[in-house]
Amino acid sequence: MLAIVLGILMGVGVSLQTVINSRLRGYLMSPLLASVVSFTVGSTFLALMLLFNNEHVFPTEELLQTAPKHIWIGGFLGAIWITGNIFLFQRLGAVQTAIFPILGQIISSVLIDHFGWLGVNIKEITSLKILGLTLVVAGILVSITLPFNKAKLVTPTHEQLDKNESSSWTIWLWRLFGISGGIVIAVQSPINTQLSHYLGSPIQASFTSFFIGMIVLMIVYPFTDKKLTAITRLYEPNRPWWIWMGGVLGGCFVMLSVILVPWIGVSQMLVLVLLGQLSGSLCVDTLGWFGVPKKKILMPQLIGIMMLVVGVVIIRLI
Repeated sequence: MLAIVLGILMGVGVSLQTVINSRLRGYLMSPLLASVVSFTVGSTFLALMLLFNNEHVFPTEELLQTAPKHIWIGGFLGAIWITGNIFLFQRLGAVQTAIFPILGQIISSVLIDHFGWLGVNIKEITSLKILGLTLVVAGILVSITLPFNKAKLVTPTHEQLDKNESSSWTIWLWRLFGISGGIVIAVQSPINTQLSHYLGSPIQASFTSFFIGMIVLMIVYPFTDKKLTAITRLYEPNRPWWIWMGGVLGGCFVMLSVILVPWIGVSQMLVLVLLGQLSGSLCVDTLGWFGVPKKKILMPQLIGIMMLVVGVVIIRLI
């Protein structure tokens, strides 16, 4: 029961982290700087947890030399994912920012299982998995296509048609970017689990992943011609306290994923995270949490999301 609650809370945390980091980006006027702040806060939070538990903060030099090189790239992948979500939320909203990475995550995880990549046990693709994947794709198409078609019942002008066509292509490019982000997530999870195995500590593995992501972002950020002094905008009056919490939520997600994977397995964890993420995203959009403009969720979207959930359950649990 505890694992179920933690898994769902992980998903809710992802949806909240995305909107918080997007608001952070609005204050800083830079998605990269928002990611730097988020990863710095997350790294600090995890380092404090390590010190509280009387554990080493950094890996030993011997481990750095002997461990497989690929186990250190989880933080780099995490930096891509967090920064990408900030962009996606601005273009697609909370719900689509949740569902398109899920598609990429499911497709890549099925392939990882089938071919046994990244050291996972081989689980061949079956007809049931194909059915589940079909439901996932169909659910996404239903949730985004039917509401869009309903909105087009009014006959548009020629100028509106040209604008809508251009906008449609742009939106689909962002959706493809979201699918790519899901692939990143699917690859990151087993890598961080391997990192935890070598370090012998889920908290240290989480910190290491976050710290590497922070360093990568700090190296990249100066090339954007932005100044770190923009961080002072966060200290201006009337800034909400929760603007700093994105990194904490991210740190908790990575840490709990490392803990839950050996406990309940990747499949069960992904399903629970999915349920939590979709629930949190729906709440963000419909209730307008954290200052997000409220969006009415239409029945086709709910039907599509239910199809998506059923498809994921078939793929991951049956």
